[in-house]
Amino acid sequence: MGRQKHGVSRTVLTINTKREMIAKVESGQKMSHVARQYGLNRSTVCTILAKKDIIKKTQAAEGVTKIISVKIRSAIHDKMERLLLIWIN
Repeated sequence: MGRQKHGVSRTVLTINTKREMIAKVESGQKMSHVARQYGLNRSTVCTILAKKDIIKKTQAAEGVTKIISVKIRSAIHDKMERLLLIWIN
């Protein structure tokens, strides 16, 4: 389940697993208990809960493990996109 990178084992959690964890904490279970159930640190569960609004809104596709945040686009991005659209058409 985890992969090794410089001696550190990492566990990859799907969006659905994160939703389950959020639901358990919201139903009254302690974060430390949920963390033990999934073999994680309490701080990991805390981080997931901090991002719960984003996780809940995300449409979970099969195998999705990570949500990439959308950054504010600058004017140069818009200009480049328009130029690409002109070039493609």
